[in-house]
Amino acid sequence: MTAQSAIHELKQVRQYCSARAIPAIDYAIQVLQGLAEREKRVEEAKQANPQSPQDPAEAFPD
Repeated sequence: MTAQSAIHELKQVRQYCSARAIPAIDYAIQVLQGLAEREKRVEEAKQANPQSPQDPAEAFPD
């Protein structure tokens, strides 16, 4: 499962969860959006320089 698909599913769950749970769902969505953005940058780095010996994830520190 990708971060994008998890975000989609959490947005669906959010529609049916209790009001008390909405902040936790929103927080999880924000975290996964950050992860999705990082995954996107890593993929772009791989495509831009496929011969790079360095792990692309290391090029984008947390």
